[in-house]
Amino acid sequence: MGKRSRDMGRKYPCGSKKRALYKAKAVERQKQKGALSKYFSRPDSTVETEELREDAAMVEKSPVEHTTQTENDSNDEEFEEPDHSEEDTQDRQGEEKTAKRVVTDAEGTEGQECFSANKDASGLDPEQKGNFNSADQIEISDDPATWPEYISQHIREYLVKQGPPQIIGEDFPKNKIGQHFSNFHCKRKLSNGEIVPRPWVIYSVSADKIFCYDCKIFCNNVTSSLASNGFNDWSNIHTILAEHENSKGHLQAVLSCCDLQQRLSAGKTIDAIQQKLIDQEAKRWHQVFERLVAVVQLLAERNLSFHGSDDRLGTLYNGNFLGVIELLGKFDPVMEEHLQRIKNKEIHDHYLGKNIQNELISIVGNAVKHEIIARIKAAKYFAIILDCTSDSHQDQMSLTIRYVADGVSPNIPAGVYEHFIKFIVVENSTGECLYNILLSELEDLGLDVANIRGQGYDNGANMKGHISGVQARLLKTNPRAFFTPCHASHNYNLFLGDVAKTCPDVMSFFGALQHIYVLFSASTKRWTIFRNHVTGFSVKPLCETRWECTMQSVKALRNQAGEFYDALVEVAETTDDAQAKNEAEWLAIQMKNYKFLVSLVFWHDLLFQVNFVSKELQSDPMDISAGISSFKKLCNWLKTYREKGFQEVLIGACGGAIAHTQRG
Repeated sequence: MGKRSRDMGRKYPCGSKKRALYKAKAVERQKQKGALSKYFSRPDSTVETEELREDAAMVEKSPVEHTTQTENDSNDEEFEEPDHSEEDTQDRQGEEKTAKRVVTDAEGTEGQECFSANKDASGLDPEQKGNFNSADQIEISDDPATWPEYISQHIREYLVKQGPPQIIGEDFPKNKIGQHFSNFHCKRKLSNGEIVPRPWVIYSVSADKIFCYDCKIFCNNVTSSLASNGFNDWSNIHTILAEHENSKGHLQAVLSCCDLQQRLSAGKTIDAIQQKLIDQEAKRWHQVFERLVAVVQLLAERNLSFHGSDDRLGTLYNGNFLGVIELLGKFDPVMEEHLQRIKNKEIHDHYLGKNIQNELISIVGNAVKHEIIARIKAAKYFAIILDCTSDSHQDQMSLTIRYVADGVSPNIPAGVYEHFIKFIVVENSTGECLYNILLSELEDLGLDVANIRGQGYDNGANMKGHISGVQARLLKTNPRAFFTPCHASHNYNLFLGDVAKTCPDVMSFFGALQHIYVLFSASTKRWTIFRNHVTGFSVKPLCETRWECTMQSVKALRNQAGEFYDALVEVAETTDDAQAKNEAEWLAIQMKNYKFLVSLVFWHDLLFQVNFVSKELQSDPMDISAGISSFKKLCNWLKTYREKGFQEVLIGACGGAIAHTQRG
């Protein structure tokens, strides 16, 4: 149909076109009605939920939904962008503003729905329960697959502060068809050729999947695998990443993350004051426990008792632990404030009781044990030392491990280290039972039996037996676990004890020494008489496996024989105990016996040389060659003493006899 004649030469639109243009503008105004109020939070907001939903529906029905400037820039290189006219571009810009407003408003409403879904029956969020549920007390790894399904506000703030975990490494595991994740996927190429990073892509090493950092934290796009369980379909990764970064939920999560970062940096979060108080309280308790652990270390290193007869503060008998705490409270402001709160009954959980002390001891002990085990594993090869003893009517076995450090670690110098691990309660002392206990303990410690290169025990048949002993059973399992008997000085002492038991005169001599000690130590009055006469070396109780004590007793009697004799005579004359009087008279007579005097001089000379070699064998720098050299010197001395020493013994015994004659 042609134009009417009256319309020819018209320079302005006709009425019908004006009405059509007016209707189009009315529709545009209707679309943007109330859009500005969506940027503000007002308690008396007039924007209704239905209106927002209608606006959102209008935007979703728009044929140019994904043609905004932001979305165009985010497309990958393989996606071709449509060619639009200038007129369409102007229309898109108007709808683009509306879409952005709707996204901004939906940020608040959808976030509230997400949070309310995690409330429990009490109507409170889990993050609102407890005063110490802050992210500072929660250890969160960089692996997104291990993050909790529900991320509380405290955890969310912590993760936003930390930022996206960095993807470290270049080699990633391949799937069945040989495809794998690559760092190339962490970047995208814009339509103008510019390459920009994708900081929101994070990788889980444990699950071999990628996640969206922003969506994982703000749970705004739970339908996407990138925000929930992770994505590992590497053949479709380009398409999924392009669709995800253009999605409404992802854009909303990015805006929420940026907004939270700004508020955290400015310290203007909603619960900033409450969080600040929580952090201050957590910091105070952290300082308190630092001092409690330091006190535990101090007392444990010096082998001091912790508990006293009273567990209350301010008493004289509350033990070393509370005593040191009270001492710190006089000079340290942290402990002073803590003790003041306890006195004012502001807090009831003061963590100073005996149960907490035992728990701290256990924690510190486990930390030390873990450090020792870590060093042993670093050294790889080690040797074990076992020794059984009875304590409180119960058999116990001590486990000690020796290893060699190579000096690679700067904190551990090169050298040989020996650490006591623990006491093990033993119900049966047979070789089979002890061997099974050893294997069980090594398994609990995480140590491999195949790495044992040495084993050392005492000379008991259940330990060193070559058929059913512990060392024989361990050698069957690990032939490289070379067996070494208990150190040379122990066998040395056992050898001397067996030699002494072969001669009746020697047994009578050492029996008299033991009687002298028992006589004076059994009574305080007799001990006072003894100390009045003997002011130098004192007598010691004899021990079959420690000849050092025997040496001390022989030395004291050899150098102060006259003083010992006078003390025995005074006890015999002044005591009211008939048995003690009889023993004192008998011992005084024995001291004047010629055999006793000869034995005293002989054993003094012999034990002096024996004790010297025993000390050398127990010294730290001792090695095999030096030990053999010491034994050779002792053997040469014994040969010389056998040929020429008896005359010296007789001369010494005559001198003692003359002294006794003058006193008698």
